[in-house]
Amino acid sequence: MKKILIVLALLFSLSVSHASFVLSKEKASTAQSGENTDLSSKNPIAKESLDEAPNVPTKAQQQKALMEKVVKMSVKDYEDLTGKKMNFVDRLTFKILKARFAKKLGMGGDYDSEGFNFGGFILGFLLGLLGVLGAYIFSKDRNFRKWTWIGWGVFVAIYLVIVLAV
Repeated sequence: MKKILIVLALLFSLSVSHASFVLSKEKASTAQSGENTDLSSKNPIAKESLDEAPNVPTKAQQQKALMEKVVKMSVKDYEDLTGKKMNFVDRLTFKILKARFAKKLGMGGDYDSEGFNFGGFILGFLLGLLGVLGAYIFSKDRNFRKWTWIGWGVFVAIYLVIVLAV
């Protein structure tokens, strides 16, 4: 089980698109329970009960759990898990992988918004670089920070057009 988690973590980190891990609900529930699905695939009643199982984690939840395990794992733990001593490049790669997973887990919080952010745009447009600095100090929302930069950029563009036109 531990080796499978390691292989999945390495494949997950090396893939460009995370869509390469396609697990159906049937396979996911079988992997957790350890049962054989040959009978359930032929039996429609068993198949329906698998689809309705409320405790089956989604693909995103499985990936998040795997990333959390890798982030908490040390190099020594990984060596003990694989049974092989890691060289310098392997240790460095593992640490980079952990940092990427930690960053991805940190970005997945509730404070990230999407789309146009009026407050950030106005802050950057009216206060300029002070507004951008304030956004970085007081906000963890990446979208808010992005729109403060865009607001400041629009202000600079309008200013340049007015100055160059005169």
